[in-house]
Amino acid sequence: MTYRIRNIVIAVGLALLAMMLTLFYVTNYKRSVQKGQSSVQVYVASKDLTAGSSGADLVKSHAFRVETIARDDVVPGAISSPDQVANLVLSAPVFAGEQVTLRRFSDAAAEGIRSQLKGNMRAVELVGDPNQLLAGTLQAGDKVDLVANLKPETGSGSNITKIVLRDLTVLTPPADSSKTGGAGGAGSGNASAIVAVTVWRRRWDRRPFYPTFVPIVSVAPACVLTYGGTPASILGGSILGAIIGPPLAAGISAKLPAYFHPFTGYVAAMAIATSLIIPALQLLPGF
Repeated sequence: MTYRIRNIVIAVGLALLAMMLTLFYVTNYKRSVQKGQSSVQVYVASKDLTAGSSGADLVKSHAFRVETIARDDVVPGAISSPDQVANLVLSAPVFAGEQVTLRRFSDAAAEGIRSQLKGNMRAVELVGDPNQLLAGTLQAGDKVDLVANLKPETGSGSNITKIVLRDLTVLTPPADSSKTGGAGGAGSGNASAIVAVTVWRRRWDRRPFYPTFVPIVSVAPACVLTYGGTPASILGGSILGAIIGPPLAAGISAKLPAYFHPFTGYVAAMAIATSLIIPALQLLPGF
């Protein structure tokens, strides 16, 4: 075989290889295009859907309808069955004809009270003392009546009570101050103020101001939040906070440069005193 014939054979072989690769590419591309243009069924909104609607209500009201579209037009997260959103809540509006996707829904628990409000329902917060609000007695889901106690303008001397609203559902019950330490926090702050002023009264005599407020807004409430509004936590937090907090705050502020506000030292003393006293109380009986 001469040199010329060998070159012709190599050229023909390379041409055949190139033709085969081209045919393979065209065939695969055609298949992928046909697959992308194949029809699939998706769910779209049959009407405008408002945020806050529960998935169960949307399914019952037939708010979704089936449409056939090309596979390439399917939106990521599109549902394949209405049951996928039955236990969810719509978190963003969906317009009529728009594909229904899981991205527009969220867990009902994450919506909180909003997930319980439907249609024209509204949630109202009532203000009152623990006795008026039955703190510690009411639970979420209880039914109550709203009673108004009115005093007439005429001098009859007796108030008039009237049921204004009936069969209201309690969404969030009022906090029980005996468990949250609400009353304990106030008692601890008052006790800490009395102890601090009594112990450091001579400092007040020599200075125009002394930071006896430091334990009232730091150690005292921190003790109640950590250990509850028990007598031991109130007494321990008040005494230790009143003894350590004010001189620590005054000492830190005195060491700061003149261009620093004294309150910088007070805040630092709050953090230091709280971080020292709260763990130390665990070593005492009653904690």
